[in-house]
Amino acid sequence: MGQTGAKRTDVILLNLYINHFGKKRNMAAKKKKNCLDETAHVGHICELESQEEWDTIRMITDRPAVRCENCGNQANAATYVCMPEDL
Repeated sequence: MGQTGAKRTDVILLNLYINHFGKKRNMAAKKKKNCLDETAHVGHICELESQEEWDTIRMITDRPAVRCENCGNQANAATYVCMPEDL
């Protein structure tokens, strides 16, 4: 039996929250990752997470079709991740 849309969205948001806050981050030690469109980066999930834009994230992740090669986040369209690949 599959998850309902709202329940699936809650699971996605919980995973994003854990990914964002559950890891110790050492930005200086992290290797810089590439973004295919630096000008649109403000609309990418990784940036939206840092701004805690959970409502926006909920809207752009309810029907995932791509995942980011950098962070693994899934989104509805390639425009919402840095390095998209089809699911």
